[in-house]
Amino acid sequence: CLAPPCPSRQYPGLWEVPVTTWIGDNNQACNTPDICVVGAGRWVATEQQ
Repeated sequence: CLAPPCPSRQYPGLWEVPVTTWIGDNNQACNTPDICVVGAGRWVATEQQ
């Protein structure tokens, strides 16, 4: 797990599904693309980018 929070205990009867790690423009790992830094800022991208 590269992007906390990471599971640390077992949960009998529940499935733990791995998540693909994404890398934002700032080279930081994130669990989902909506929290990655892409473009000029978190929610902004321009045509040039």
